[in-house]
Amino acid sequence: MLIRAGVPRSLGVPSTEARLRFDTELQERGGGPRRRLLMVDDEPAFELTFYCGTCPLLFRRLETAREKLGLDSMQELLTGALGDPDDGGVVEAFGALLPQGEYLPCC
Repeated sequence: MLIRAGVPRSLGVPSTEARLRFDTELQERGGGPRRRLLMVDDEPAFELTFYCGTCPLLFRRLETAREKLGLDSMQELLTGALGDPDDGGVVEAFGALLPQGEYLPCC
């Protein structure tokens, strides 16, 4: 699988308006590694594997994920492969769900 990266860029909305964000659980004293989470509307939705650079990054949907998050305007465009991360305004559309920051779009 070939991953194509765009150029790093500033995306997102003020953090109070962002629907998606990454977080970690607090570690209990003497406990193992903390879970890394993808939060949707401040609710844990997916657990992320620890990324070492050699294995794929995996997401596991949690039972607390109650809502599907989709953009109807992107549905048809995303039925096929994107040749470039910037195709069809996908980066900007999904970037509007993220907190402000520097991101590297990939596809």
